[in-house]
Amino acid sequence: MSNQFTNPWTNEEINFLKENGEKMSAKTISNFINKGRSSIVEKRNLLGIVYINKGAGKKWKEEEIEFLKKNYEEMTYEELGKKISRTKSSVSRKVISLGLKKVKRKNNWTQREIKFLKENISSINYNQIANKLNRSAQACRTKAHDLNLVSYENRNSYKIRNNFKEFIKNNYKTKTDSELADLIGCSVRTVTNFRVKNNMRKLKIKNMTEIERIISELLNSFNIPFEYEPNMFGLKPDFYIKKFNLIIEVQGDYFHCNPLIFKQGPINKMQEKQILHDYTKKCIYLDKKINLLYLWEDEIINNIDKIKEKIKKGCRL
Repeated sequence: MSNQFTNPWTNEEINFLKENGEKMSAKTISNFINKGRSSIVEKRNLLGIVYINKGAGKKWKEEEIEFLKKNYEEMTYEELGKKISRTKSSVSRKVISLGLKKVKRKNNWTQREIKFLKENISSINYNQIANKLNRSAQACRTKAHDLNLVSYENRNSYKIRNNFKEFIKNNYKTKTDSELADLIGCSVRTVTNFRVKNNMRKLKIKNMTEIERIISELLNSFNIPFEYEPNMFGLKPDFYIKKFNLIIEVQGDYFHCNPLIFKQGPINKMQEKQILHDYTKKCIYLDKKINLLYLWEDEIINNIDKIKEKIKKGCRL
């Protein structure tokens, strides 16, 4: 079966997709041609082919969409999902595809939220609490301090207990600041400030996006030398690892139109233009016999272990 390092699509494979793309799922098509499911979904979107999944029974109804639009600011994705019999991830993807944005809430904490915070502050970290309450980790952290649930040195510099300090010292080379913050239950900035103050420095490159920074830290933790945005064939890939002749492209879900989120294809001209640009780059790299690995924002944020495995596989570790 195919993976990130497959050859470009052949005319025969494209013709097969054109003939069967509307009626066969990507999983089924992958049994007939040497392409992975994500590659098939991406190509199908590029060709403007819409797959009609007659057996899924999960097409969004107008009343569900209206309910979502009316309540997405006040209810969590989990609560919305229960009301319309859908999963939290399904609701999240639909909110993104509709271009809906939650208004940041400041002080309007409900008694239910405060109760949950008090009951769970000692057992789970801020990111997990934030996920349950559909708030930011920073908002949960600030509320915990306002309620005197945790101690602090001042409003901008929170305490890191001595055992956590040792943990950071022992693990900062092999774990990202984000991972350390999750394990300790503090902010990423707190970990970063502690590292810098104690001369535990990592390679830092200006102008990186947050998801690019995460990948750069992973590469550093694996002791994999890389070039960031090198000039190659008139293009600038995100990362190039010369030892393995591997390019890693870090793809933002919205800008690059993640096919697993935007299953019906691009929703505006910007996405259409970016898809064509990405495909042109891909063809050039493959023509130059470069190995390719695409890492998507959703997976970087929500499944870092899988990202690690993909990097290890790509670098044959």
